[in-house]
Amino acid sequence: MRLFSVLSTLLAPAAVLGAVVPPVHARPADCSGTSLYDRLPSKFEPSDLAFDHKTSTLYIVSDNGQLGALTEVDSDNGPDATVYVLGKQFDLEGSTLVPSRPGFIYLGNEYPAAIVEYELASSQVTRQWALQPFFDDSPTPKASKNSGLESLVFRQTNGSLTTFYVGRQADARVFVVNIALDEKSTTDVILVGTLDPPGPGIDLSSMTIFRDLLWLLYDKREQALALPLAAATIPPDATGTVDDTGAASEEVGTLEFTTRGQEGLAFVELADGQKFVFVGVDPPKHKGDKDLRRYDFDTFFECFSQNGAPPAPLVTA
Repeated sequence: MRLFSVLSTLLAPAAVLGAVVPPVHARPADCSGTSLYDRLPSKFEPSDLAFDHKTSTLYIVSDNGQLGALTEVDSDNGPDATVYVLGKQFDLEGSTLVPSRPGFIYLGNEYPAAIVEYELASSQVTRQWALQPFFDDSPTPKASKNSGLESLVFRQTNGSLTTFYVGRQADARVFVVNIALDEKSTTDVILVGTLDPPGPGIDLSSMTIFRDLLWLLYDKREQALALPLAAATIPPDATGTVDDTGAASEEVGTLEFTTRGQEGLAFVELADGQKFVFVGVDPPKHKGDKDLRRYDFDTFFECFSQNGAPPAPLVTA
């Protein structure tokens, strides 16, 4: 009898023992979002996203050297995207905007890894900065031309130089570089150092900054995490690597998806208060359809975050 009593106690539900059982978050029935892909050209391959808050324009890059610009992003039936063609010599995988450089967008070329400055008004590539030497000096165990630069994001700093975070697909390593963008000529790119972000350590497909968090999207693992910018410290020197693998935001938790090929992530707040999350989908062959999906902000987190919708400080400015 005594043994039975002990086992009954050990196996009793937590509620019976007086413990607090955290609620199990239930996802909504429909987490497919609204597709805006029919507003893009045929066979467009959404590989990264960047949103211009001043013009309310969503920029989408494609592997095949194209850049799309989409307005009226809150509409299901808005105009088709304006398309800029850089050429098939570019394999575009990253995109970001720099507020002090209106009229330009900065694009990431996968291989050889490079940052490309593109002027929208003239539809011209104006400057390029080679990053491949930095990648080569820090090789991955399995080198592949298809596992090069996969994400690019501008980070606001107090210095006179412009700071970019550059993500490598193969090992998810983030290269921090500085460029003097205000110089008229192509200036040198300076490697500040590298950091290893939280996540599976492989197949990093997109990065974006929102609400003082560096968001990291992983394709094959179908998940996303957020790293507080306060933890994403600038490396002390070019030879240093900051270990941020254990610094993911607990408030956000892990976002888990069921779609392969998610390569772009953008958080959008419109002037009228509407909030959306956009996801670019460019899956491998036979792994699904290409897509550009729009989610209501809260619905996105209710669908994919283990914590549900984030608390108010994350939602409101």
